[in-house]
Amino acid sequence: NGVNITGSGGTAYVRNNILNGINSTTSTGISASATTSIIEVTGNRISSVNSGISTSSANILVANNFIQATFIGINSSANSSKIVFNSVNVTGGSGTTRAMDIGGSSAQTVKNNIFANNGNGYAVYSSATTIPSGSDWDFNDCYSYSRKIGFFNSVNYNTLAAWQAITGKDLNSKSVNPFFVSSTNLLMNHISLNNTATSISGITVDIDSTLRAVTPDI
Repeated sequence: NGVNITGSGGTAYVRNNILNGINSTTSTGISASATTSIIEVTGNRISSVNSGISTSSANILVANNFIQATFIGINSSANSSKIVFNSVNVTGGSGTTRAMDIGGSSAQTVKNNIFANNGNGYAVYSSATTIPSGSDWDFNDCYSYSRKIGFFNSVNYNTLAAWQAITGKDLNSKSVNPFFVSSTNLLMNHISLNNTATSISGITVDIDSTLRAVTPDI
């Protein structure tokens, strides 16, 4: 792992790092399994890894990160986690890759992210058989080059409308190619993502420290 957060007690801040993996088939950019009182993973640029950010730590904030991975962009199985304003680009060729892997944990907030899978896999993948209680998923861009928008309860969903209908989530989300500047520079260039997100308390600037508008970009 580039950064491995373990243990208990205290706080952990992982901010504004550049993490470039040396092995895109085994490495993880940032892993968090600690039981600390505060964990924030923000403003990091992660590339050439198998898994971008993997967390099982409750109450974690994952925000404003650029992630290019070959298998999983973000894997969160943490209660009360907040996954917001991240840009993910999965480039692996396997049909089981996923930009966002959502576990069965409760009260997850997943908003204003770009989950782009430019390989052959899923934008969003959930192994759960029911929607976790208290979950809030919306205002995301769920894009899959191979049209695998979502996986839920062992079923593939190939359109955003079908994903919305079965989950009841992502009702204000999009499904468009973000047209990233490059595979690792994840600035988006699609007009449909301009000013179509929602404000998140405490996240007032983007990864480049630019002030977010009242109605921010996804």
